[in-house]
Amino acid sequence: MREVKFRVFSNESKEMIYPDENGWFHRCYVGGNGVWQTCSLDGVIRKNGKELEVMQYTGLKDKNGQRIYEGDILSISDREGHNQAVYFGEGYYSTNEFALFELTRGKHRTFEVIGNIYENPELLEVQP
Repeated sequence: MREVKFRVFSNESKEMIYPDENGWFHRCYVGGNGVWQTCSLDGVIRKNGKELEVMQYTGLKDKNGQRIYEGDILSISDREGHNQAVYFGEGYYSTNEFALFELTRGKHRTFEVIGNIYENPELLEVQP
């Protein structure tokens, strides 16, 4: 059975937040009272797309054993040895068709998580 995990990106603090061992997300957003709020999964889902961006674990791990979440940017070396960035999300985005082909064929173990679209969007820029 697939492990179900979530993380959130706080649009206010500009930080990725992982739940604690009890499933609580700390310092998610500033509430109406001006205080940083702690949320359960239900609370962060209600704030999704507003104060928070919720991402689910895909059930896959990269070549280093790191969990791959929606929104992660992965790196793969193409046949010529050039590193390519791939966005793992609701769909796939890549600067290289070979990298997309490898990911969709289940070759995710050759990928490495190098960032995410919220903290490192520059990684998806096409390099000349």
